Amino acid sequence: MDSYYPDQLSKDTDWEEVEKVPLPSAEIEKTPICKNTPQSKADNLEAALDENETLMGRLSVTLRQNAFIESKIQSVESKNKKLTDKNVFLQDQFLILKEKYQTLTQKNSHFTQNLYNNSEDLKKLKTSVNSLENQVKNTKVEKTHALKLNRYLIQKITALLKQNKNKVEENTSLKIENSKMKKVTALIPEWEKTFVSTKKQHSKEVHQLNKAKQAQTKHYQGIIKTFNKLAIDKQKQYLSQIVTLEKQIQQNKWNKKKTQDKVQRI
Repeated sequence: MDSYYPDQLSKDTDWEEVEKVPLPSAEIEKTPICKNTPQSKADNLEAALDENETLMGRLSVTLRQNAFIESKIQSVESKNKKLTDKNVFLQDQFLILKEKYQTLTQKNSHFTQNLYNNSEDLKKLKTSVNSLENQVKNTKVEKTHALKLNRYLIQKITALLKQNKNKVEENTSLKIENSKMKKVTALIPEWEKTFVSTKKQHSKEVHQLNKAKQAQTKHYQGIIKTFNKLAIDKQKQYLSQIVTLEKQIQQNKWNKKKTQDKVQRI
């Protein structure tokens, strides 16, 4: 069919002959009917055959043009259907990504709530540690006071023992006092042992609590850092995919409209 368009003819084409070929839409020049003579009948028959050949040529050109236009329309309709299907697929993908984004947002909210709860637990743990540290400090103060009292009692007892060493047999009251002092002196080692044991126990508990506090703090910091990075990466990824899909949908709509305009022009 392309050979019927002048812009696609070769340079050697006889343009004078081409110009003589009538267009399919041009009116046919009717051959005048000659008189009813043998020669005129032959001329009329030859003219009718030429006219019929011209009509057949025009019909062939028209049919080929119609076939070409029909194939173009079918191709455009096929492309339009593909673009429509692709647009539907992209819209489905957009909805799926939107649901995933909403799910991630809900998970983020849930994790944030858990993180808040864990932070509250950590605050309670810090309060317990501070309370225990205060108890240890108070115990140290009490122990220091008790040790000073013990030293004072020891010094006092030693002085009394020295003073009453030579008077025990002479003074019954001194014997009673001496007995009391001995009982107190016997209790001093037990007191010291109790204070030492209490100090060790409190020191051990403080060390364990500090260690647990450091481990818990490090654990929560790691969780927060990992989640923040994961949440930011996922949000960027989904937002990028959503923007890309929206651009593709807009492009498909534009292509579809352009295709429909072409079909209407055809």
